[in-house]
Amino acid sequence: MKRIIAILWCVGAIAAASVFFAAPARAQFSSGVLYRLACKTGGNYLDNGGSVTLSANMGQWSNAPGNANQQWRFISLAGGKWQLISATSGMALDNGGSTANGAVVKQYTSSTSNTNQAWTITSAGGGYYQLVCASSGKALDNSGSTSNGTVVYQWDAIAGNTNQQWLITPVQIGAATPFTSYEAETATLGGGATSVALTSAPTTKFTSPQLEASGHAYAHLAANGQYVRWTNNTGQNVSALNVRYSIPDSVGGGGITSTLNLYVNGAFRQTIAVNSKQTWVYETDANYDGFNQTPSSGNPHVFWDEAHTFISGAAVTPGSTITLQKDAANSASYYNVDVVDLEAPPAALTQPANSLSIASYGAVANNSGVDSRTAIQNCINDAQTQGKSVWIPTGVFYLNGTSGLSANGITIQGAGMWYSTIYYNPTLPAASTNNVIQPNSCTLKNFAIDGNAVSNNAAGGNGGAINIKGSNWLIDSLWIQHEGAGVWADGTNGLVQNCRLGNTWADGINLNNGNTNNVGNNLTAQNNFVRGSGDDGIAINDDSTSQQMTSITVLNNTVVAPWWANNIGIYGGTNDFVANNLCTDSVKEYGISVGVFAGNGSPGSLLTAYIEGNTILRGGSYGYAIKFPGMGVGVSGTTSSVQNVTVCGNTISGSMFDGMNVYSGTNMGIYYNNIASPGLAGIVIDAGAHGNASFIDDIVQGLNAGQPAYTKNAPAANFSTSGFGNIGFTP
Repeated sequence: MKRIIAILWCVGAIAAASVFFAAPARAQFSSGVLYRLACKTGGNYLDNGGSVTLSANMGQWSNAPGNANQQWRFISLAGGKWQLISATSGMALDNGGSTANGAVVKQYTSSTSNTNQAWTITSAGGGYYQLVCASSGKALDNSGSTSNGTVVYQWDAIAGNTNQQWLITPVQIGAATPFTSYEAETATLGGGATSVALTSAPTTKFTSPQLEASGHAYAHLAANGQYVRWTNNTGQNVSALNVRYSIPDSVGGGGITSTLNLYVNGAFRQTIAVNSKQTWVYETDANYDGFNQTPSSGNPHVFWDEAHTFISGAAVTPGSTITLQKDAANSASYYNVDVVDLEAPPAALTQPANSLSIASYGAVANNSGVDSRTAIQNCINDAQTQGKSVWIPTGVFYLNGTSGLSANGITIQGAGMWYSTIYYNPTLPAASTNNVIQPNSCTLKNFAIDGNAVSNNAAGGNGGAINIKGSNWLIDSLWIQHEGAGVWADGTNGLVQNCRLGNTWADGINLNNGNTNNVGNNLTAQNNFVRGSGDDGIAINDDSTSQQMTSITVLNNTVVAPWWANNIGIYGGTNDFVANNLCTDSVKEYGISVGVFAGNGSPGSLLTAYIEGNTILRGGSYGYAIKFPGMGVGVSGTTSSVQNVTVCGNTISGSMFDGMNVYSGTNMGIYYNNIASPGLAGIVIDAGAHGNASFIDDIVQGLNAGQPAYTKNAPAANFSTSGFGNIGFTP
């Protein structure tokens, strides 16, 4: 049903829903923010049905996360009233000027002075709100219907009437994480510490620490006493932190180890172990994206690593300060600090019933000299035979050879991603590597996978963390670091959710069809956080001629600073749905790339895709000496490989170069996107583009002097455009 709604979303055809009502206590919302409204009667959401038609009826529909039909931008009006703007149409919720009970609520062109569009929103209790139209004094009402597609009305405001009570929640863009991230460059810097930022677009295809940093900036601590300090404004007692940092390479390459001191409210608490052994590789023109660890081999890249730790002593209370400081005992010549994640991890989980513990089979925690692979595999084998699950207790369990684990049809679970870890630990250089776990139709949850990989090749120990296949599989709440690909997944009905992936040498999450005509259907990645991946942060990877991938969903993920490819890469498929993701700080390629895979003669096609409600901040870069835009739509070459792509309701802000480039493709719809403050042009049609695209109600704003909002380089005979309602340009 979600994808049926998505089809209607920007193509328009069904009645949608409205929401509003009145009671005491004035509601507090944020102007300019997107919200969703669900009626207490029936639980359906206010939905504009995908209509772009003036005076179209508004209705209700079942929950469809990521669907802009159900997203409404609240605009603050005088007198404490609010205007609701549909994210699909850009039109406002309007009672049509009627004062009659039962009048259908519609959408009209936005006017902040039109009282038909002014709504008072007051608390109805229990987290619900009543919305009352200023011109009629009547409340938004779903008439008691529980059916999809039912229109919404206005009716006399009645206290306690659940038809007039609406749950209003902000639209989630990106992942909802258990931690709060604080950038170092915006923190308090002391003792002479400095901030280093990317101040202009790169002029070389080679990278830098600031380009690879979150926010394209970091704090630099180069002398004893220099520090970066944050105030705990999370509202909770913080008991753990994760810091993204960079320290120098060794003179001959291969990295160093060191420590960095942690203070709370000015009092020393502990040292944090840091190293540069899994960073600092080198590239040249002839070996671009190279992984040589010898400094004389070229230009450095891959600067950042992450370390996480529980904070010793009492939890850090709200309002207290947390300081990272270089002291005499901290031996590295400098410390670059990018970002810190603060959180309060829940208590460790306990062993569930009907499970077998790997410790009972001889696995030994926290001893890198013991290879626990055989013990863990024996436990898995018995769990498969006995119909039980596998339990990973608290501790770090090492796999010291190059072999990984395999599992079929079982659950493998741990005490939590902060507590239970499988550490892939082959002796380097390794002759070969394997995936840490290769499961088939399994559930994996609540543990971490880490490793000693130092480059993206077998000698560097780059075995992928998980290569999962089969059906009805689940990967939930894993923390994956220092491996090849984090999750490489095909099969049917698979879900990757609530995971944290960092410092991988390949893709963070790759949803595919096995690259050998396997199946890739109904696969979903949702609510994952990916930072510093060594290829695409998240990829849909259709690489087949006969087993087209179908119904792939990438929803509410955050992808930060992938140092090789795109934040999100969409390479083929049918009915791809990519919505409400947050993509920031591209390093070499696009924020989001929509097309097919150009390398290795990939034959896959992109036949339908819906790219909706995503936010791209500081997208695009100068990798490969190409000025990549924030978003690329279509593919160079013929039109047949990309068809029926809808790009709708996305925000593309602060792109390094162009905001959006459009390449070859047929029946491409580019609707209601907001392109703000690009470095160069807003939208560019590539000179070699073939096919056609329609632009409706797109906005290009904040251009630099002399830069065009829209440039069409392709001849009309090759690429045709149409559209209306655009602000800043005419296609």
